[in-house]
Amino acid sequence: MIAAEENIPLTQRKLITPARLRHWLTRKGPIFIKLGQFLALRPDIIPQEYCDELIKLLDHIPFSPWYEVKDVLTQELGRDPEEVFTSINKRPIGAGSLAQVHLASLPNGKEVIIKVLRPGIDRQIEKNLKHARLLLKLLSIGPLKLPISSNELINELSHWLYQELDFSREMANLTRLYHLSKNSPQQTVPQPYPQWSSRRVIITEYLEGVPLSEIIHLVQTKAYEHLARLHINPDEVAKNLLESCLTQMFDFHFFHMDLHPGNLIILPDNTLGFVDFGLCGYLDSTINARQVRYFSAMLSGHSEDMFHAAIDILETDEFSDEEAFKRDFYTQTSVWQARQPIDVSTNHVVPSQNSRSRTGEWLVQIMRSARKANMRIPTGVLAMYRTLLTAESVCHLLSTKHSLPSVGKRYFVNHQTKEITRSLSPENLQPLMVNIIGLLRDSPGRLERILADISERRFTINANVNDTNKNRKAANQRFRLLALSILSVGLTILLTIDNLPVVFGIAMETWLVSVLIFVYMWILLLWRQLK
Repeated sequence: MIAAEENIPLTQRKLITPARLRHWLTRKGPIFIKLGQFLALRPDIIPQEYCDELIKLLDHIPFSPWYEVKDVLTQELGRDPEEVFTSINKRPIGAGSLAQVHLASLPNGKEVIIKVLRPGIDRQIEKNLKHARLLLKLLSIGPLKLPISSNELINELSHWLYQELDFSREMANLTRLYHLSKNSPQQTVPQPYPQWSSRRVIITEYLEGVPLSEIIHLVQTKAYEHLARLHINPDEVAKNLLESCLTQMFDFHFFHMDLHPGNLIILPDNTLGFVDFGLCGYLDSTINARQVRYFSAMLSGHSEDMFHAAIDILETDEFSDEEAFKRDFYTQTSVWQARQPIDVSTNHVVPSQNSRSRTGEWLVQIMRSARKANMRIPTGVLAMYRTLLTAESVCHLLSTKHSLPSVGKRYFVNHQTKEITRSLSPENLQPLMVNIIGLLRDSPGRLERILADISERRFTINANVNDTNKNRKAANQRFRLLALSILSVGLTILLTIDNLPVVFGIAMETWLVSVLIFVYMWILLLWRQLK
């Protein structure tokens, strides 16, 4: 049936099912397979059932002959590859659209992977992108009804492909993530060998394991005995995948963005091995802190905190409609929360049994609502959401009991505990104590001036008639700051009194100093937020 449709324009077909689209892209060749893999990572623009099908796309590309590969290696290494490696498997162990991979051994006996860029692939990409542009135009007016223009999407695809062609960039990404993840129990990043790598060649440690794509196939075909023989537990794999993603994003601030099952290797103990580092994302400390606040509110189910955290993340201009976004946000959040079944025995969210997670669906709807209200999601944040959505899709293909809410709730509790512990370390407490001492020294005089202004009716607070959420929040913080300043002076005065009583076996001075330090820390936090 699919073969008969080959020459029928896509938009004239009665129904383009996800499976038909996958088969059609497979027949069209390497660049179209890459297009499908790219779309699989975009649940924010195509329906989830298409993402779930396209994520199964694998590169089954005829490999380049050894003499071509050897020519590239000789040019890039500056000598015959057999002078660098004691042995090389001339038959590749993997051949993708852009590169192919050979197994080799170093003089110290260590097995490594040689990833070689296909000769002339940049010219092939340029040629095929023109055809891909036409396909996306047909899809955008056809069954998928893409919410963004085909030109915008093809520009993203082009940028994605050319990033993957830049092996120097990939080596930098790999090296960074390798050092960051050294002590992570859920994940392994192969050791890089930059001394033998170049613009067209990457040498890394060989991770011996089972590709996640094969595990998904075994789960989908219910080959549980085979999985047992491999000592692989899909539930553990899914949990480790979600924990690895969250750790990379919120602990490392640097994360792997291309979570296609072909880029993930399952190692002993169900740990995740990552390969192919052409696409990585970065979150700066400000965005990271806002995301922690957003996800913590989301996993706690506090709608108002979620909305304010979302507003802090989004970028706006004069065309943005915050009220429209607010209405959509609360509507979508109410629907999402109403559909979250709770297991009363564990108090955990029960994952959905269909291919789309409820949390993933909610995130997609919020992204679309922001786009509709002309509110822009920062590039790094958008990349993070797409990566989490892809990870959730992969987990559901594994038919697992784990989901982003169940794993995320545990992760963020541990993450915030670690952050509190880190903030109490001597090197972090020292500047805080300097600020507290400064406040102790200066606040009595400042408060005396404020109280004098109040008594003489000179104290005023400016009010902004354009009462936005941000203005209201800032005003509330200023009033809290004033109240805390008055409280701090009162506590300081109490400390000057002699012979204070003992409460619960502890001197009153100790209680007052503890409260005063807490108040000053709160004042410092509010002051920094108002800067």
